Amino acid sequence: GDGTYTITYSIPISGDYQVYVGTGIGGAGGANANGGSGGEKVQQNVDTLRVGHAGLNGGGSVVTDISDAVVGVESGITIESRDAYGNLRTDENDDVFVASLTGPGGYTVNATSSGGVNGIYPIRYILYYKGVYELTVRTGAAADGGGEVVSGSTYTVNVEPGEVSAASSTAYGSGLRGGRAGDEATFYIQARDVAQPTTQIIEAEPGLEGSFSLSVGEETTEEIDVDASAEELQEALVALDGVREDVQVERETSESGGYVWRITYHETMRRMVEEKDRKD
Repeated sequence: GDGTYTITYSIPISGDYQVYVGTGIGGAGGANANGGSGGEKVQQNVDTLRVGHAGLNGGGSVVTDISDAVVGVESGITIESRDAYGNLRTDENDDVFVASLTGPGGYTVNATSSGGVNGIYPIRYILYYKGVYELTVRTGAAADGGGEVVSGSTYTVNVEPGEVSAASSTAYGSGLRGGRAGDEATFYIQARDVAQPTTQIIEAEPGLEGSFSLSVGEETTEEIDVDASAEELQEALVALDGVREDVQVERETSESGGYVWRITYHETMRRMVEEKDRKD
């Protein structure tokens, strides 16, 4: 040919490399890094070669700082953004990661990274129910079905209750409404921590017939049977646009034989319920 030679190489590890181009075949009898015996250094424009990282790889990225959490207290994890060769993507700080935490009753919280520094991305979140959560982290903006699973696995996060708060706890029962001299009266206290969502208690004395309705914000449910199950009451609340899936209902039988429904509104419902209480 015309004396032009093409040299092709591939370097899997990012970083700065010293470049030496010389005659010979390398080793003891050829060119070496110092231009020693067996070869001569060829004139070259650069002596240092910068090898950058490759594209984002979910399976190659790493989740760190996984720890148990406390209800209502901010917690989080850290993501190391890496390429398929394990190189930390220090030159890119706009990758996106989404953490999805699914806990008791299917309660799910999604949290998105807000930018990284030198390839490190923190994700912060607050959980409002105690229990065991499954944590999955994906690349991209979609928590369910989008992007790659980071590190290719699901982690477990245990969430413990916070400290008891009088303002969040609830007292209920017939003993709070009155009684007769000499007779024993009973009421109950539901102890809750400061971060628990708003709870509403509804009681129905035994023998009652008919139906009732509930108002949340400016909306009112359809009529609900006085002996409705927890599922039926929850279905009526979920039908409200301002509630949808953001509620949990439990029903138990009181000592007198009536029913007690405990309705728990998640954090996003707190302001609506409190606003209605102020108007009432």
